[in-house]
This record gives sequence, structure tokens and C-alpha cells, in this order.
Amino acid sequence: MLSWHVARRALGVFSGAFLAILASCGSGDDPPPNPLFVSTAGADANRGDATAPLRTLSRALEIARDGYTIVVAPGEYRERVTTDRVGRAARALQILADTDGRLFPGGSPGAVTVRGAGGPNSEVIKINNSPDTLLSGFVVTGGGGGGIVVNRSDGVRIQNCVVRENRGEAGDGIRVQSSRGVLLFNNLVVRNSGAGVVLAGDEGSPAALLVNNTIALNGFVGIRIGSSQAASPGARLRANILYRNGEATTPARENFSVRTDPPSEAGLDSNFNLVFPPTYVPARVEGPNDLGVDPVFARSSPQEAADFLLRAASPARDRSPNTQIPEDLRLCLQRWSALESLAVDTGPVDLGYHLPLTAPHCGVILPPRGDG
Repeated sequence: MLSWHVARRALGVFSGAFLAILASCGSGDDPPPNPLFVSTAGADANRGDATAPLRTLSRALEIARDGYTIVVAPGEYRERVTTDRVGRAARALQILADTDGRLFPGGSPGAVTVRGAGGPNSEVIKINNSPDTLLSGFVVTGGGGGGIVVNRSDGVRIQNCVVRENRGEAGDGIRVQSSRGVLLFNNLVVRNSGAGVVLAGDEGSPAALLVNNTIALNGFVGIRIGSSQAASPGARLRANILYRNGEATTPARENFSVRTDPPSEAGLDSNFNLVFPPTYVPARVEGPNDLGVDPVFARSSPQEAADFLLRAASPARDRSPNTQIPEDLRLCLQRWSALESLAVDTGPVDLGYHLPLTAPHCGVILPPRGDG
């Protein structure tokens, strides 16, 4: 399954870069540097290379071309981010939070936070009409209209993001709309006022792959697949933890919901997840090897990302057979840890979010350091 994602992504990056070269040759304009660098110490009037970084991710997306990489230094960025711009949005982008400080010359590790700056119904990050784009390593918070929205963008990959406390009428954590083949891998989606993850849209969002996400304490359902507008069939879910979602509503909502009319249940392949409490609608979508018990997080009232790691005695430890996880994702997990002890995951796969100890952009084609 994942080999298809990797092949598609590699082809997208190659073809995007080739188109960018052709465009620059024909226009006579100097193309922006690739990769583009963004820093809280930068300025949007800068060129955008490592020595003169931009100030906002929004400006980087405005000038990026197909196949570009954008590297964002640690710090907090208060903005509404979108791939929308005059003309066609860039495709096959790699948007990387430099959390370990290894991509920025002279960089140091730290969180890269994007905090919403739009109105009460504005999402924080919107990937719109930008297929095969990757978003990796960000903390996304403060959006009234949701944390991350993927719209009409097939083949998008979102990994290692912490999407938390997006509150508003449409305060979903991650909302995928009319986008095929989206991969959500190793994200922590917590305490959003709406659903944790939604796969929907007026054309549906079929063939999504959700692996090793922890989706917890969201106000509405944990995962919702499909809508009254269109089905989102063929979703595959492995090694996720859904924990106490929907308890803020009256009556309480379910952790996992699949729309049956139109039939999003068609082709659903969900197994080796932990869903606590084990509330499914309809009940038959429960996986044959799902767990319905408390995952036993490091803290009984988890707040920070590390609080959602697992205690040594957690039933979610060593729960998923390696054969159930696409190989290149499993190799990434073996460099990270789901445990409060920070022991790496070398046995059968632990369920849920893993703290990226090394190689936070595992599985990604990284650019050279900006200092050459």
C-alpha cells in the first residue's frame, strides 16, 4: 500500500521540479531559491534562502513552485496559511518544520507552532488544490474553522503534526475534503472542539490511509468517514488510538462513525486499533482485532504531547503485527517511541502517536542544508 504513496510522491516531486525548471527558462525571471527558508527572524521582503529567510509561511507558499521544499525554523507563527494564491497553487510541495534544527544552518531544535490568525471560522492551515503535498512536524492550534484542512488535493501526506485546541463551530482537528488517497501518519489530534478527523467533501475522500494516530478528547466524534453529500469508501486504518472523543456533547457521541448512506462503509479496512470507550456507529465497523480498553497514557489527565505516550504496562504496547503496517512507515516507527520511557519501537508495533526522537521527517526526500 505505501509503496504506491512513495512512488506517487517521488513522481510528483520529480515532475514538479521539472515543470518549475521549464517555467523559469521560459519566463526569464530568476526563480525563488529551493528550498525556501522561513524564520521568525526573517522578512517577507527577503529572497528566502538560508541567509535571508522569509518571515511567514504564507509568503513562502505564495512564491513556491511545483516540487519546492519549504523549511520553517522553530518559533511561533501567527497566520492563516493557505496554498491558495493568484493563479494555480503549487503542487508536490514539502513543508517541513525544522524541529531538530538540522535543516537550517546553525539551527537549534524546538517546536514549530502555527497559531491561527483568521476569523472565528478560519482554519489554521489549508492545503487547497495542491496534490501530492507533504506537511510534517508542525504544532497547529488556535483555529476557529479547524486545524488542518485538505481540500481537492489528492495524495497529500500529513505526518508528525500535533493538532490541538482548535475551537469554533467547525473546529475539527484534520478535515479532508474531496481528496483521494490522503495519508495521515503519526499525528496527535487532541482537544479540538469538533471532530478529530473527518473524511468527507462534496466529492468524497476515498482511499485514505490512517496509521498510528492518537485522536483524543475531541468535542465531537474521533473519526468520521463520509457525509450526506458523498461517500468516502476504501479507508484503511491501522494502529490508531481513539480515546474519549465526543464526551463534551449531550448526549455523548461515538469515537468512530462511518456514514452508511451514501455507503462509506464500502471497502473499509479497519483493524488493530484501540477505541476507548468502544463506541462505533454502526457497531459492525469495529475491527476484529480492535481493543476497547483504556490505553493507559503516561498521565491520567494528559495535556502535553509527552503525556499521551504510553506506560510500560499499556495494552497498546506491541499490539499490531509488523505485517499490518506498510514497511516504510514501520521503519520510521522503529526510530521513534510511543512509550514514556522513550524506548524505540523495535518489536511488534505500539499503537498510537510516537514521539519522533530522530529523523522527524523519516520517509521524506530532504534538501541539502542551506549553508551548502
